[in-house]
Amino acid sequence: TTEIYTLSLHDALPISITNHFTRDFRITFKSVINRQISMSSQQQLQLIKSNILIIGDHSIGKTSLIRRFVDQKFEQSYVSTIGSDLSTKDVQIDSKFIIRLLLYDIGGQEQFHNRVTKYAPICNAFVICYDITNPTSFLHIDYWYNLLVQTLGDRWQSLKHKVMLVGTKSDLVIPYAPQCDAGQVDYQREQCQQVSVNYLKQACEHFQIPYAYETSAKNGIQIQEVFTELAKICKL
Repeated sequence: TTEIYTLSLHDALPISITNHFTRDFRITFKSVINRQISMSSQQQLQLIKSNILIIGDHSIGKTSLIRRFVDQKFEQSYVSTIGSDLSTKDVQIDSKFIIRLLLYDIGGQEQFHNRVTKYAPICNAFVICYDITNPTSFLHIDYWYNLLVQTLGDRWQSLKHKVMLVGTKSDLVIPYAPQCDAGQVDYQREQCQQVSVNYLKQACEHFQIPYAYETSAKNGIQIQEVFTELAKICKL
């Protein structure tokens, strides 16, 4: 008898198996072929390595965001990043490409801001984070954005469409609490407790940033979406 095992989506290879083979051998033989098919599919995927710079004020949840994505876990307390940290994870975005994301987590304390000038030139995409429940961290987006512009110089024009704004700690948002919104004067903003979606939209328009997400590392909200989008951005 003859049985056919598909080796790819498009081709099939006929394999002759005579009747005196036992059923156990046939099952084992078939599993070997299936493993070869799987390995063949993986070999056909193109691997693209991409460096991602993740910046923002200290203690706003950048490390928690990364740990939830890379390790699928959340810890209530993290030690602040000292200097910088590197994490890696692969994202398959279609049947042809795997994007290996190298995530550079930069400490938000002022003494570590020079790390941005060190790592930004080697990066393909950039994430500016803020804490939704900390409006001051949102107002500092302007500082982090301009630091990228100054650091990248002439390269900025080719990279400015690869910037993403990410709000963290959406699980801590309190309904009906005073929100920072577009058009408020300074003394009103001082009384705010969290950043509104409208204010985020205004920031995206002001800085011409095409991507924005509100996330929760604790609940896993919008985490996969953020990094899948980053993988697609890096493939552009």
